[in-house]
Amino acid sequence: MGKIRETMNRFLQGRYGYDELGKLLLIVGVVFYFLGTIFRSSTISLLGSLVMFYELFRLLSKKHWDRGEENRKYLKYKKLWKLRFEERSTSRIFLCKSCGKFIRVPKGKGKIQITCPTCGHSSVHRT
Repeated sequence: MGKIRETMNRFLQGRYGYDELGKLLLIVGVVFYFLGTIFRSSTISLLGSLVMFYELFRLLSKKHWDRGEENRKYLKYKKLWKLRFEERSTSRIFLCKSCGKFIRVPKGKGKIQITCPTCGHSSVHRT
């Protein structure tokens, strides 16, 4: 038993591992797989399996930088949607396309031009 454990530890050394995006992919994959099983849809089950295989690929990848970038992008958009949900009654929150900062604008002002206070990039949005 110790030899198997040692072999597994050597194999997993240097691998990326588990992160927030991995949790989401695993949950989505399992849900799609079971929905496909319940509704007897091979397409939905296949989609769930593909998502879980992609999570396994990410888990065993040695490209730490690429997997870390994917996770950082996911976390940024997760934060954006969380802010949008919390502020949904009073504000609209936009992401600056130039610098990536969050811009909070009062809701109900119509179509306005928004200028980022950090980088000065401007864009037109509906509030």
